Amino acid sequence: MLLPTLLILSPLMVFFVVFFAYLFSKKPSNNRDWSPDQNILAFAEINENTATIHNIRNFTYSSADKYDIAYYDKSYNLNKISGVSFVIELFSKWEATGHT
Repeated sequence: MLLPTLLILSPLMVFFVVFFAYLFSKKPSNNRDWSPDQNILAFAEINENTATIHNIRNFTYSSADKYDIAYYDKSYNLNKISGVSFVIELFSKWEATGHT
């Protein structure tokens, strides 16, 4: 009884070991072939009480694949900030995945 079970589970276990080894061997990177609307990252510079955010996306989408690309920079006085909102957009009805 044990041998047939091992013969069935062994290939499955090998598959999972190989799959997870591949998955965890990949390193996060921004140096990839990104689509033009995801190509440029925003970044911030903080100087005393002023934060300047560069490359804020301000795209105009006419469809999922058609858009006008636009970026802008904006500075904020950190002493005047009274609150921050954090918004999550769900990918689907399954509430475990989403992006900010």
